[in-house]
Amino acid sequence: MSKQWVLLWSQSQNALHIETVEQMTSRGRKAYQENRRSDYVAIYVGERAHIDAAAGFCHQTLAQRQDEANLRKPDLAHAHVSGGVSA
Repeated sequence: MSKQWVLLWSQSQNALHIETVEQMTSRGRKAYQENRRSDYVAIYVGERAHIDAAAGFCHQTLAQRQDEANLRKPDLAHAHVSGGVSA
């Protein structure tokens, strides 16, 4: 049987990560032992070529989400900042 790979997604980081199922479960057990949360969620499992293809499609969605987030941020370059000292 060929090695199985996992495509993981992090909402807080708007990022993807690829690792083997063995690596993922090992990290999961360690997080459990340390009572530590993990932001990454497995969204695809399969052979490496399929995971790479899925990641390509997901990158488009992540880029769109980042563009939308950037549009919602205030434009700090044009914001007026008052720097006076009060008595």
